[in-house]
Amino acid sequence: MKLRVIIIVFASLFLCQSAHACQPSWLKTGKGIVAVCPNPYGSDNAEWIAVNPSIPTYLNFSNGKTSWSVKIEPGFRILTRNRSAFFRQFPELSGLNVTEARITLSNSGGEIVLGNSTFHYGKAKPGVIYCRTPKGWKIRYQDWIDFKPLRLKTSYTLIETPASCTFRADRAIVFSYTYTAKTIDAKNVSYYLDAHPVGGIPKCEFNLKNVHFLKSRSYGFFHYKFAVFRNGTNGSAFAVITTENWRWYKRGYILVFKDDRVVRFLLEIANHDSRYAVKLKGENDRYTDRVEIPHVCCRSRSASFRGNVTIFVMPDVSIALNLINSAKKRLYIEAPYIKLYPELYRALMNASSRTRVLIVTGSPLKLEMHNVSIRYYPRPLHGKVIISDSRVLIMSANLDRYGLEKNREIGVLLDGKACNWMSRRFLEDYSSGTGEINRTSFVLGILVLSAILLFMYFWISKP
Repeated sequence: MKLRVIIIVFASLFLCQSAHACQPSWLKTGKGIVAVCPNPYGSDNAEWIAVNPSIPTYLNFSNGKTSWSVKIEPGFRILTRNRSAFFRQFPELSGLNVTEARITLSNSGGEIVLGNSTFHYGKAKPGVIYCRTPKGWKIRYQDWIDFKPLRLKTSYTLIETPASCTFRADRAIVFSYTYTAKTIDAKNVSYYLDAHPVGGIPKCEFNLKNVHFLKSRSYGFFHYKFAVFRNGTNGSAFAVITTENWRWYKRGYILVFKDDRVVRFLLEIANHDSRYAVKLKGENDRYTDRVEIPHVCCRSRSASFRGNVTIFVMPDVSIALNLINSAKKRLYIEAPYIKLYPELYRALMNASSRTRVLIVTGSPLKLEMHNVSIRYYPRPLHGKVIISDSRVLIMSANLDRYGLEKNREIGVLLDGKACNWMSRRFLEDYSSGTGEINRTSFVLGILVLSAILLFMYFWISKP
């Protein structure tokens, strides 16, 4: 009998450890209330609260109309109204300790209290999960997948654009925000493109064979740009990650990897995200006669490197703000579009207190901050680059809340000689840019000169 009890105890401990090992990274923070999902997609019966009390205590909820109280024992667990409904909505959490409880979470908001831990939320959007982090509460959506970054040491090639470049293979699978240029030459290509880009879907995309359009209730836009190419059935394969929508006429960057680990990682993302393909309704969808951009015939620069590489998808992982926050010796930022929001502003403020910050952008940016210098790139700009000390991040995301927290994006973090190569490219762009005062003065000068010429013309033409 004692032996049986011992076996049961050890088995229970093993199961608890296994459940904890299965816990997604976004559920592994702190004690008290860990996460809350008050308005899941599909069914309110699947709503849940993740808690991790240190001692026996009560979990209380109130919103002025509804209130309830449930006694909770120590340890991590998820409380839900209906286990069957929960597992249908959250199959990735099936390895955790899930308990049915008489809880009711209002979609219009309420306050949840567990001992010294309190969480208050307002009107809950469908699918939103509130997650506790060391820096405060963050939101994610229930169909975001916790893709872990791929970290490896490998060889790769960096190509700057504008460029004249066509990728050739027998087969290819392409993910992009849009695709309006013929820069891929393959017998069999599958395209996965955003279903609602700003301005509408380019009509030329409907002429592509085997095209799929991606749309999700949780992601803003499918804004990443990557592809996997293969020759033959079991032949060589290579991967391409770029800042560009497969048109090479703007200032940007292309990374080429001939590493099976990178290929497998991108195929894993492709296999997962293909679930977001939707059927369009034809005439009810927005189309645009977006002009196709031809090849740009120019001599671009490229270089090959070997070093540490981290590839990640967003918003599952976001490295951009951490890179900006941690800069001590130099911080260079290049992006066509920057829209400040509190977290980005604070990161820039922290960096500027330690080092000089240089920014190259293609759109107006009002940022009066000590130690920050801004230049406007005079030609089409689309590259998104952050150089922080000895690391460089090349990504598809714009520097705004959508790009860093809502869109499906992809990023590549590099170090070593690639960082120095990219720094030289950046400083060239910075030196060719113009400041806001210079640009304003130039426009005013043109207006004044035009006025003088008009005055002289009318003065001379008088009879």
